[in-house]
Amino acid sequence: MSWTKKNGYLIKKFEFPSYESGLKFVNEIARISNEVNHHPDIILKYNRVIVRTTTHDEGNTISDKDYNLTSLIDNLIEKDGKGV
Repeated sequence: MSWTKKNGYLIKKFEFPSYESGLKFVNEIARISNEVNHHPDIILKYNRVIVRTTTHDEGNTISDKDYNLTSLIDNLIEKDGKGV
């Protein structure tokens, strides 16, 4: 599943086998977000994680920062072999 553009955001939903694995994914997103200093909105609903990113300092538009972050997030899934 690819990232969806909606209302100036890139959005993607991920599904995991358990709450704990979804939470681990959220923590990994937080780690890489801090590294690149670009922080998405994250919603954890039991075993589902919704990630939404935009660039606030560029007028709430999708920028290279967002594409870079979404690529890093997708790499987390490829590395662990989890998610949808």
